Amino acid sequence: MAKTPKHLDAGFTAITPYLRIKGAKEAIKFYTKVFGAKVGSVMDMGGKVGHAELVIDGAKLCLADEFPEMGAVGPKTIGKTSVTIM
Repeated sequence: MAKTPKHLDAGFTAITPYLRIKGAKEAIKFYTKVFGAKVGSVMDMGGKVGHAELVIDGAKLCLADEFPEMGAVGPKTIGKTSVTIM
């Protein structure tokens, strides 16, 4: 297996999807049930998910709730995709 480049944190690949959505807690439950996701860290920010890391078949997926007060909104709010790739 290739070594993780020094500029990447352990477990991350060169491209990692980051979803900004409404209902992040429900999404985590869905990904766990349907895809067998393993939940890593989850940062609670006043009852909302500020950041979460999931692993599905070795691939990391990050997600968080919307924070419109910070300009971070999801597809239901803006009517188009809000996915970023990091």
